[in-house]
Amino acid sequence: MSAFLRRNSDGSLDTQVVVAIIGGVATVLAAVIAGVLGLLPFGSDDGAPVAGVTTPTSSQTPAGQTPADPTPAAAPTPTVALEIDGPSAAALGTRTYFTIISPSARTVEWSIAGFGTGTFDDFVQTDQVYVEPTDPERVGDEFLLVVTAYDAAGSEATVRHAFVISAAD
Repeated sequence: MSAFLRRNSDGSLDTQVVVAIIGGVATVLAAVIAGVLGLLPFGSDDGAPVAGVTTPTSSQTPAGQTPADPTPAAAPTPTVALEIDGPSAAALGTRTYFTIISPSARTVEWSIAGFGTGTFDDFVQTDQVYVEPTDPERVGDEFLLVVTAYDAAGSEATVRHAFVISAAD
């Protein structure tokens, strides 16, 4: 490694080496920041357009001009943000809660085969369902909580959360 690092007669690193190292680190850091920012979602969870970004409509085209693309663009489909927060195991004989989270849902339907189904009408951001396994023969079996949420516009989203029945604590 020291063969690549040029040193001055007094033993300190050459200025060109220091500048090259700083430039290399800055380049890598800039690439990491750009990559991270490229992965972040910019916009709101309710499907509203990003502030400051507008799409011209035919009524916004100046008189006497035709739009570049005369085909109307499809309106973006609003998405329903939905998630399930809960453990990956449910202990035998114990209530295990799963939290359903959706800032935009109005109705939420849930189902767990072998445990039940239900609907939350007038859903407001969060609610919970629980399981209380009682059959010791089901220890080790995997179950799936399936949740479907609908917003006021009728858009829907479905998420799943798997959990395993474990022995009593």
